[in-house]
Amino acid sequence: MSSGAGEGGIFSLSGKLWLTLLMVQLSNMLFGMTITLANLVLPQVRGTLSTTQDEIAWVITLNLVATAVATPMTGWLSSRFGWRNLMFGTVLGFTVSSFLCGLANSLETLILARVAQGLFGAPIMPMGQAILLATFPAHLHAFAIVMWGVGAVFGPVAGPIVGAVATEAYNWRWAFFMIVPPGICALTCIWFALADHTGRTKVHFDWTGFLALSAAVVAAQLIFDRGQRLDWFDSQEIVICTFVCALSLWIFVAHCLTAERPFLDPRLLLDRNFAVGTHDRLRHGHADVHDPGAVSKSPARSARLPRQRHRLAARLARARQLDGLLFHRPADAHRAQDGHRYGARDPGRGRLLDGAVRY
Repeated sequence: MSSGAGEGGIFSLSGKLWLTLLMVQLSNMLFGMTITLANLVLPQVRGTLSTTQDEIAWVITLNLVATAVATPMTGWLSSRFGWRNLMFGTVLGFTVSSFLCGLANSLETLILARVAQGLFGAPIMPMGQAILLATFPAHLHAFAIVMWGVGAVFGPVAGPIVGAVATEAYNWRWAFFMIVPPGICALTCIWFALADHTGRTKVHFDWTGFLALSAAVVAAQLIFDRGQRLDWFDSQEIVICTFVCALSLWIFVAHCLTAERPFLDPRLLLDRNFAVGTHDRLRHGHADVHDPGAVSKSPARSARLPRQRHRLAARLARARQLDGLLFHRPADAHRAQDGHRYGARDPGRGRLLDGAVRY
């Protein structure tokens, strides 16, 4: 159904939808800011904590590892705890962990806070995008995705700018403290905007597939992040990580192909939009491979690379409806309201996608 007289524009949206949009924008901005913020303050942190270049690199590495491990759990968590509980809990944990980063007086404390920041921040962006697509009318999905992209891009761009001002005026700790006020605003918006989305659904979770995938991702991240510094396969650490990565990946693929309800259903690749979008994201993501040490020394490049990633992520989002792929919504209630979605438009495709995300 095309946009016409029967379909209102953006000015016909209810106050709750605008509040939902504001909530998603703030949450995206917070998470995006920390992507580039940590790189900016690393030299000051290194001097304050008296650490070596190799030691301080763990602040970035383990944050990325935690984010990569926690992101695939978004679907199960959203069903298990409900939209509002999950979104409120993740933003609250993210805000508190950011505050703890500013209070850190040792490298170990800072690393733990950054790991918590990655774990809590991982579901923010996929949840926000899926919530917008599930709550906004179909003819305004393009507007919702564009606005989601604005928040996702604005954070990494504004992070180094605002962080540099705070660091110059005070010290590096205030670059993390400045996350707290907008975090509190986002929590207030979440509490009211998602008041009607507290339903929970008990769904199966494939722990074998998740643990195998997590081990593979962690090992791969360590290989690519520390390989150049350790002279690649001349280092025993890289050799061990490569073995763990290969073994875990083999277990994950074999399990997905043989399990009745795998963590990642291979039948998803039969969906053309999903397959093309995944290939496009993988191809462009490969072009983003860079030296983490160079990024930490160049705030300009540090801000530019995440912005490119988020533009590509927006392209992927337009290629497929992420609300169906990212998490299993409370099916009966939402399908009654959104009959134009997968299930009504293409029953076979709806069953495929719903079955794939029921873990």
